[in-house]
Amino acid sequence: MKKKLFLFLKYFFGILLLGLILVMIFLTIRSEIVSSEEIIPVSFEIIDSTYSKEADKIIELISEIRDEWNLPSLSIAVGFNNQLVFSGISGYSEIDSSIPASLNTKYRIGSISKPITATALAILEERDSISFSDTVQNILPTLYSHSKPITLLQLATHTSGIKHYEEGISFFYNEIIKKKQYESVEESLNEFKDRPLLFPPGTDFYYSSNGYNILARIIEEVSNSEYLIFISEEILTKSDMHSTSLENYPNLSHSNLATFYLPLPFDRYIEAPDVNNSNKWASGGFLSTPSDLIRFSNSLLNYELFSKAQLDIIFTPYPLKNGESNEQNYGIGWRIDPVILTVNDLRTEFKTVHHGGNSAGSMTFLLMFPDQKLSIAMATNTNPNNAGELRGKMYSVAKVFLSKK
Repeated sequence: MKKKLFLFLKYFFGILLLGLILVMIFLTIRSEIVSSEEIIPVSFEIIDSTYSKEADKIIELISEIRDEWNLPSLSIAVGFNNQLVFSGISGYSEIDSSIPASLNTKYRIGSISKPITATALAILEERDSISFSDTVQNILPTLYSHSKPITLLQLATHTSGIKHYEEGISFFYNEIIKKKQYESVEESLNEFKDRPLLFPPGTDFYYSSNGYNILARIIEEVSNSEYLIFISEEILTKSDMHSTSLENYPNLSHSNLATFYLPLPFDRYIEAPDVNNSNKWASGGFLSTPSDLIRFSNSLLNYELFSKAQLDIIFTPYPLKNGESNEQNYGIGWRIDPVILTVNDLRTEFKTVHHGGNSAGSMTFLLMFPDQKLSIAMATNTNPNNAGELRGKMYSVAKVFLSKK
């Protein structure tokens, strides 16, 4: 009886708390709208004049896509033939004050943080500092000591059985209300390290950011360096990603940060609630620009961070123990999918490697055509309801360059 009463009171007060929060949000809604009648600011840079005609088409596409979705801002950059060739942006970094977004405006890149972490893991593996077949229990004996062995490969491919974030009221409380600041990667693991696995490692696929948070701690242990220091020295600096950093990292400030918005009916926006991403730096805590994401993809496609052989490994979907492909064609930090596009009047199949990111008030997408040395990166400072369709528009951007003869 007492247990039932406790559960009733728990859910009653949870619903009451949620109701109060929603009322507070409603009372603070402002008439933030990007009017279709005003002249929206546009900024762009054509880095290589060889692609001026293609850049002109992309500039038009950026404005068309931003208008169609009525986004606060839309930023797109393109890498082709081993270099950054174009970056452009349309819209506002901050709506109320009509502050134009610039090519230096930073966005939360959400889960595109995972490929960055996977790249660090692959660097260490190629140096023989670790092996993808090493287990969590051997490197961090206090984690999952009572479960079956979990390999680093299973963590990186979401086949470990480790649960993703909490859901419902617990997620809302931890992400929106509590906003706890974690001072280290190790401290952040305490939130989930004792939870049981969903299935025996390697037998199924379950997308888990927590698995990548463990990888960050493993990177620290193996490299004898803090996670951000290793990432900065081995990836960000070598790739000239000077606009990329971790949000909510101790003693780290940021400039050129977009204001983040949540969509409301009738093309209106409200500022996204403040969040603290220190519990998930490795899986969703980075800030960046589309241009920096292109620099990252160029470093990979140009084999500047590790060999082609290693790139082929991380760009290959990982099979389950029964031999079947995992449901998202997920490799080590990336989704790998064939896509058929009509280019120059021919239906052609291309190999694509990609990852999206969703964070509070921000959505990003990084799309690569490895065989064509083509990369497209996009970011917007809101969470569109039809995010999949918006990401699909990046294939229209890609076709502009794929059709170049």
